[in-house]
Amino acid sequence: MALAEIGGEAREAVPALATACKDKDVDVRGAAVFALGEIGEPSEAAVSALTGAIKDENADVRAAAAVALGRLQDAEQ
Repeated sequence: MALAEIGGEAREAVPALATACKDKDVDVRGAAVFALGEIGEPSEAAVSALTGAIKDENADVRAAAAVALGRLQDAEQ
């Protein structure tokens, strides 16, 4: 959660967080998805990871991914 609290200054973490969105641990995936939304970096890696997370087996991860994608869309405007 610390990266999420930093926000946009944590952009360097986006590739690692994108990878973590595919982790086998649901808590890791959820935290990564949340952090990507809070960082708000609408990079290709972030959007791709969050788009994949929309199809996650866990409903909470799917919901967090939808919220995060909305935040990235807002950041682009």
